[in-house]
Amino acid sequence: MVIFAFVSIKLRHWDINDLASLVKHANNPNIAKFMTDVFSHPYTEESGKKFIAFTKEENKSNLWAIEYEGEKLLVELVCIH
Repeated sequence: MVIFAFVSIKLRHWDINDLASLVKHANNPNIAKFMTDVFSHPYTEESGKKFIAFTKEENKSNLWAIEYEGEKLLVELVCIH
């Protein structure tokens, strides 16, 4: 019987090292169908690079990546206001 289970979750800034995982998860058609037309599908590396650069702009410090159990970006975007 499990008494305690801890999950490792990190909320952090985006990094170019997240690109492969971002493209992998964002290229899912089930994600794209719920997004606006601004969200490209298929989601390319170029789209990912632009997004990561966008998160680095001034006043964009509220865009975060979630890392779960060491797996990058199972949840791609968190916007905290």
